[in-house]
Amino acid sequence: MEPEGAHLVSDVLKSTSPNAVSDAAPDCLFNAKATRSIRKGDIVAPAPLVHIPFKDSILWFGELQDTITPEGHTIRNTSDVRGKQLLLNYCFGHSKSTLLLCPYGSGTTYINHNHQAPNVQIVWTEESTAIFHNLTWLNKTVDFLEDQLSPGLEFDYVAIKDIQPGEEVFLDYGKEWDQAWKSHLDDWMPVEGADNYVDASQLNCYDEDECKNAPVVKTYDEQEKHPYPDNLKMWCYFDYEDERKMVFDINKDEWRDWGRYVAKTHHRYPCKSIPISRSDERRYRVELKVPVYDENMVRVDDLFVEVEDVPRWAIVFANSQYTSDIFLPNAFRHEMMIPDEIFPTSWMNL
Repeated sequence: MEPEGAHLVSDVLKSTSPNAVSDAAPDCLFNAKATRSIRKGDIVAPAPLVHIPFKDSILWFGELQDTITPEGHTIRNTSDVRGKQLLLNYCFGHSKSTLLLCPYGSGTTYINHNHQAPNVQIVWTEESTAIFHNLTWLNKTVDFLEDQLSPGLEFDYVAIKDIQPGEEVFLDYGKEWDQAWKSHLDDWMPVEGADNYVDASQLNCYDEDECKNAPVVKTYDEQEKHPYPDNLKMWCYFDYEDERKMVFDINKDEWRDWGRYVAKTHHRYPCKSIPISRSDERRYRVELKVPVYDENMVRVDDLFVEVEDVPRWAIVFANSQYTSDIFLPNAFRHEMMIPDEIFPTSWMNL
């Protein structure tokens, strides 16, 4: 039964883009706005929390080259620390603790920061109305939380003033976050090569109609003269319909039955467009680079096969690994701060 003064998120919050400006984050793409009147003291949204005992878990790493698991996953190289994962920006923490709490309540991730005029605050959910909250965990240690494999903590976002329909919902992420953000804005400089950066999404199309207005894919010869930016890689999707079973194996200089020597789990391969005259239908001849793995799933070789009559929508561009904005070395990363007055002293392990 719904507690008095509480509201379902879908009934109260909606996400919008682009956002109305906040004082500290004017360039956020999304926000949360009230869909109806919210009274001071009302629960705007519940937020069950995933607990991450140690912040180092948010580090991201490079990958061991040419090695994948039997399940097809890459293996991280723990000696190659690249930065902090984007998830950190959506979690709460405290300067005196290694613990992170990451909310997954619907709509709460769109609530932006406002240090001067917030209209909601986070509080611990009352156990009588909680979905997951276990009050005893507030007296336990971080080591105890490490052993808990299921969620057991929960915040409520509570209105600290009346909020009108259409008004943006703001939370104060804390003084430490606010200062870190302002320092980031003051110190930020474009990385080397930013002027030549083109995001892959600007070149892609996903169906026949959309592709009529999409940029024509440059042939290999054209790319030699006018290459795509270094951050872009070209991939080609390949299906296994009967009309595509036979492909030309450049290594063997003969036509081969594709299904006999390529794993069916692979559908997308690095490729390049081979010089041919373009037709009105925008069909392409492409060369696929197909990785070959041994019985231990270690990459040992590459096959190069030629496929004709490939539609434009089957050719996609992707940002090279670690080149999109979220991987920039100067991208902002900082957890939101839990107020001292509600943070348990038993969790202070720094």
